[in-house]
Amino acid sequence: GVGYWSLDPGYVDDPNRGLSDINETRSYGGRAAIRYEPGAGWSLPLGGVIQNISSRDGQYVLRGSPPLTRSSAIAQPFDNDFRLGYLTIQRDGSAVSLSSTTALVRHDVDSVFDATPAGGAARRFEEDIGITLLSHETRLSGGTGRRSWVAGVSGVYDISRIERRLGDPQDPPSILGVRNENSEVALFGQYTQPLLGPVSITLGGRLTYARAVGM
Repeated sequence: GVGYWSLDPGYVDDPNRGLSDINETRSYGGRAAIRYEPGAGWSLPLGGVIQNISSRDGQYVLRGSPPLTRSSAIAQPFDNDFRLGYLTIQRDGSAVSLSSTTALVRHDVDSVFDATPAGGAARRFEEDIGITLLSHETRLSGGTGRRSWVAGVSGVYDISRIERRLGDPQDPPSILGVRNENSEVALFGQYTQPLLGPVSITLGGRLTYARAVGM
C-alpha cells in the first residue's frame, strides 16, 4: 500500500475580495493491492486506487492586472475525485491458462467559473462531470512450443454525464444536462500454427458489438 498527501500553497491574490493566496491546492490519495494464492496454480490479485485534488480558487491571472493578482466577483473552486477498483482471477495450467479481470472506475470533476458580466451582478457558472466505467475481460490461452492459441471475451460499459448551471451565485438554475451511455462486447481469438522451418501462420479474428446513446 502507498498513501500520499500534498499541499501547494496559493500565490494569487484577489484585491477585489480582499483575499490573498486564493489558489491553494490540496491533493491526497493512495493505492493498495493484495494477492491471494489458494494453490493449484490459482491466483487472485485485488487492488484499488484513490486520488482527490481540490483547489480553493482558479489557477489563473488576467492580462493587464498587477503580477499574480486577479479580481473576481466570486470564488472558483475546483474538485477532481478518482476511484478505481479491480479484481483478477488467474490460473496458470499446463495445458490451459486463465486470466479474468474486472475493473470499476468512478471519476467526478466539479468546476466553478465566474460568469459575471462587466458592470453587472455576480453570476456563477457550474459544471459537474461524472463518469462511471465498468470493464471486463476473460481470456483463455494455451499451446506448446510454437503452436499457441488464445480466445476470450471482453466488455465495456460507460456512463458519462455533464450538468451545467448558470445564474445567482447562491442557487444557479440548471441550463443543460447531457448523458452519454456506451457499451461494447467483443469475442476474439487467435491461433498460430508452425509450418516449414521457422515459418508460422497466424489466424485471428474479433467480433464486436457496440452501442452508443446520448440524451
